[in-house]
Amino acid sequence: MSREGLIKPLDAWIKRDSYDIESLYKPVVQAIREAGAGQLYGLAPSFETYALYYNKTLFNAANIPLPKDGMTWEEVWNLAAQFGESPKGNDIAGLSFGRYSPAASLSLLGQSMGLRLTSADGKLPTIDTPGWRKALEPLARGWREGWISKQQPKKREGDILMKDLYMEDPFLTGKSAMSFASSIYMNDIRSAEKLIPFQDKWGAVTQPTATGNPNDSRLFGVSYIYAINSSSKDADAAWSF
Repeated sequence: MSREGLIKPLDAWIKRDSYDIESLYKPVVQAIREAGAGQLYGLAPSFETYALYYNKTLFNAANIPLPKDGMTWEEVWNLAAQFGESPKGNDIAGLSFGRYSPAASLSLLGQSMGLRLTSADGKLPTIDTPGWRKALEPLARGWREGWISKQQPKKREGDILMKDLYMEDPFLTGKSAMSFASSIYMNDIRSAEKLIPFQDKWGAVTQPTATGNPNDSRLFGVSYIYAINSSSKDADAAWSF
């Protein structure tokens, strides 16, 4: 839209009104600016990041140490695999990826490690590289050995009750000890506590990284970006809004 001149750049308004752009989350602003080839064409009212949710009840029952902030993915794999080894955890997966498909799970995992599905110009796939193989191999091993959940949501048509969706989620039904999911997933957990009900004690830690540095988190999402139509007769009013 910016390349076709359909939306207005905002930098002039930001400078004119001394808008405190530094108060916004810098990675989100940077991502939007990069999408506009260096100019800022929109602002996001919110964003979502990812975390590792864990079921305290299942961990304590299996006598397995709880997850902690700043874990590497290798540490997460080792923790999840213990549920396959534990006599009290044989029927429980160590890790799930919410309602994501295996392909989507791999994509999320790779992005959290700073990997891209294609080259920077978008012309060549990068899946057959050492970095992606390092991400894929433990994921595939976990699926084969059963300590990563392979449960998939059912294909449905028409309206779906949230209660039915929650019943298909391995974490919310006590069949998975950990779930890698977005920050919005916390709302699902709290809602499931009332609807299913999901009664286990739970917690959350920072999203795992390739380095173990929680400040190195690469995965976040922006659902909405507000911009100003180039043909708008009320551009200043839109900016004020």
